[in-house]
Amino acid sequence: INIYFIFEIIIVISLIIKFINSIDNSLELCKNNEHVDGKWVYISDPNLKKSFRCCDWETKDSNDLNECGEDDYNHGRYYNGSDLYYTHVGARACTCDQRDNTIHTITNRERYKWKPNKCRLLEWDGKDFCKLLGNRRILFVGASTMEQTASTVMSMIKQSNGGCAKQLYFTIDFHFDITRDGNISWHKVAQRLKPDIIILTAGGHVRSIDAIEKLFELSNKLHGQIKEIQTIFKNKVTLVWRTNQAGHGDCGPDAKANTPFQYIGINKQYHLELQVDFDKICIDRVKKYGMKILDMSPTYLRPDAHPYIHTKDVGPDCFHYCLPGPIDLSAVLLYQMLYNKEL
Repeated sequence: INIYFIFEIIIVISLIIKFINSIDNSLELCKNNEHVDGKWVYISDPNLKKSFRCCDWETKDSNDLNECGEDDYNHGRYYNGSDLYYTHVGARACTCDQRDNTIHTITNRERYKWKPNKCRLLEWDGKDFCKLLGNRRILFVGASTMEQTASTVMSMIKQSNGGCAKQLYFTIDFHFDITRDGNISWHKVAQRLKPDIIILTAGGHVRSIDAIEKLFELSNKLHGQIKEIQTIFKNKVTLVWRTNQAGHGDCGPDAKANTPFQYIGINKQYHLELQVDFDKICIDRVKKYGMKILDMSPTYLRPDAHPYIHTKDVGPDCFHYCLPGPIDLSAVLLYQMLYNKEL
C-alpha cells in the first residue's frame, strides 16, 4: 500500500474527528439536569489515563502507602479528602482493579464517557473545580454508595492537583438517624463542619415505597433535620439530593454498557426493583426544601461496571460500582453545577 495514501487517510480521519468535536462544542452547556438524555460513548484514545487510583480500606492488600497513605478512613464519624493521597473507599470498589491487575491501567469500563444528546458537559478540570468552589466546604451524607461518590470526587481532585480535596467531607448515615460512632446524626456533623453545600441520598437502605414517602413527612426525622439545618445556617447552605447510582439484576461478565434498564424479580437486600420509583418520588418531594438535584440516572445504563463479587447473604454485588468508572460522572456534574452557578 502506498505510504502517501495511508497518510492521506490519517489526515481525513483527523479532520472528521475535529469536525465532530466542533459540533459537540457548538452545543450549549447542560443546565438543570438536561444531561440525563444521552448515552455512554466509548473512547478509544490510546492516551486516555485512569482518573484516579483506587485505594481500598477493606483489604489494603494492593495499597501503596506512597499513593494511598496509612489512614483508615472508615473510622465512623466523617472523613475528608487529601491533596497528598487518594481517598480510601470500600464497598468492593477496588476489587475490580485488584482482580484484573489494573490498578494503574485503564479498563474498558473507564473508557465510556456520558454524552448528552442535546447539550454538552464540561471536560473534568480539577483545578477549575477548586477555583469555582473557593473556600467553601462540601459534605456528602449517605451510606456506601455515597461513600463511593465522595471518595471518587476527592480522588479525582487529588489526581488533577486541584488543591481543594480537603474541603470535601463524607459522613455515614444509613437512615438519617445515627452514624457509626454512636450518637451523631448527619445534621450534627454538619453543625460541626459548617459546610456550604450538603449532598444527601437515601442509598439502598430505605427499602419500600412507603418508607421513601415517609422520609419527607412532617413527623419524620429527615424533615426535621433539614429544617433545623436551614434555620441554623439561615438558609445560606445549599442542599442537594443525589439520585440512586443504579443497581442491576444481571451485572455479570456479559453485561454491556447502554443496555436498557430492567429489573425482574425482587432484591431482598436493596430492593433494586423499586429504584426508579424511589428516584421519581425523591425528586418530587425534595422540591419543597429548595434542593438541587444531582441526577445520576445515566448509571441505569451501566450494568457492566459492578464488582460482581459473590457475597455471603445476597450473591453477586450488582449494587456498588467498580472505581474508577461511571461514578466519575458525579465529579463532572458537580463541576458543571459550580460552573453554571447552580451551587
